[in-house]
Amino acid sequence: MKKKKEALAVVVAAALLAALLHGAGWLLLPYADYNGTDWRRYAREPENSVDVLYVGSSLVFCDLDPVGIYGRCGVTGFNVAGPQQSMAISYYYIREACRTQSPRAVFVELGGMLNSPEDEFTVSDIAFMPRGMNRLMASLFAARPEDLPGLLFPALKYHDYWTSLDLASIREKLQPITPDPLTGYQPVTVTRPFEGIEQIDDCGSDYARNLRYLKKTADFCAEKGIELYLIYSPAGRTASPERKAQLRQELAACPVTDILDFTQDERLAAVGLDPETDWSDEMHLNVSGASKLSAWVADYLRARGFTASAAQDRALWQQRLDGHDAECGTA
Repeated sequence: MKKKKEALAVVVAAALLAALLHGAGWLLLPYADYNGTDWRRYAREPENSVDVLYVGSSLVFCDLDPVGIYGRCGVTGFNVAGPQQSMAISYYYIREACRTQSPRAVFVELGGMLNSPEDEFTVSDIAFMPRGMNRLMASLFAARPEDLPGLLFPALKYHDYWTSLDLASIREKLQPITPDPLTGYQPVTVTRPFEGIEQIDDCGSDYARNLRYLKKTADFCAEKGIELYLIYSPAGRTASPERKAQLRQELAACPVTDILDFTQDERLAAVGLDPETDWSDEMHLNVSGASKLSAWVADYLRARGFTASAAQDRALWQQRLDGHDAECGTA
């Protein structure tokens, strides 16, 4: 009997410690310091009202403006992105996003083929996901083993934020969460001349892992009846033509609807991007460039038969349109 009581005490103590770490993790997660998807705001989208998901790294959340796309073609969208996002993380992001939405299409940026669990933002990309199976699986399979404790219990990773925790920050966390006015888009107003595109032949040691998860993404989208579009963003570094041809061949049997390469001169010309005015650095577009790329995507969606869905919250999206220029710093 005594041993049973001791064992029960150990279990209760462990459960209390886990609960304490869980609560501390909620307090310490520095949402204001993270540039990726705010899943709390994503959860505020009316269920099954998002037509298109745009998925990937900062090449998505800086370059694609879902509200601008909506204003041009009436198709709702949301950027589900995080810095340096690998294809493994993209896969779990899509699965998580589809828990509350039934998108008609998913656009995945292919820069993730070059990213790795070793990258700087891997832990934060996962740590800010909602708790649940997709976050757990991403923690187990998309990050380094040594990062797992901090992902299971973020208080272990972000413990330094205790020093900046005060009553005001706690009150802020308790405030009601409102829908994201820019649906994951993060406009950049800085302008820097663009010096051209470097072609990279080295796919990196994680290419096979990224390819496996890209194929899993294609299979998941096919299972859900979602059209999958792959994008090479107009960034300063991209895979070489040989590597792009290799990827097309490896994806030949996968249910991919289209591959859009915005590093090609003719595609850049069609979008109308100006190297003197439309980039913020060698990798990312500014608000001018994002507006042009988003307009091209809107016209592309319309040409493929995408129209406004009956499920969208028109009042919410009109509110977003009304405040769009001010939110983007262009008013």
